[in-house]
Amino acid sequence: MDFVTFNKYKSQKEALNLIDLLNVNGIEYLLDDIAPAYDISITGGTALADKVALKIHPDNFVKVNHLLEDIALNDLEFINKDHYLYNFSNEELIDIIANFDEWSKTDYLLAKKILQEKDIKFTDEEIHNFRIKKIEQLKQAVSGRKTWIIIGFMTAIIGGVLGIWMGIHYYNFKKRIVTGERVYAYDNNTRKLGKRMFTIGIITHLIIIFGFVFYVLLK
Repeated sequence: MDFVTFNKYKSQKEALNLIDLLNVNGIEYLLDDIAPAYDISITGGTALADKVALKIHPDNFVKVNHLLEDIALNDLEFINKDHYLYNFSNEELIDIIANFDEWSKTDYLLAKKILQEKDIKFTDEEIHNFRIKKIEQLKQAVSGRKTWIIIGFMTAIIGGVLGIWMGIHYYNFKKRIVTGERVYAYDNNTRKLGKRMFTIGIITHLIIIFGFVFYVLLK
């Protein structure tokens, strides 16, 4: 069964609530240790990087999201009006609805509730259109950073493994969006550059290896 990442956490303890929910509903899952094996500060990372990935089958993404929404809906009964979202403007609350993937289920449902209390209501079709628009935005590929592409080509030209790895990354890397679907993270131009970077790196690497072998044999 092909399990894919549903959510990431700083520690396994943070995932316990979701793990309990999955166990109660008989949904299979996997926990993967994704803590980097190197000092991530070298590449600009921080100690707050995610260390645990909770994975489920893509077919269960919708079901788990609905379960989480049901729990969040029940939690609304215990939230009073000193909650920080009550200080948000209408525009900020609508932004939460539009960018549902960036907020917790509780925040999303509470934003809808507060707007309804202000007599600002959205139909199911409007909510659906919000989700479709956001999903299309999440699917959009981005351009690779020019500085890193230059570094990749420079290391590829000298036969460096880093250049080969970066070429593979730019060409083949896919991101997982909220629907569970995997889409290419980089645009076509970046992917083409990644393919060239990989090709140059492999060719140069082979030339270096064969050159060294001939040198040893002829020595």
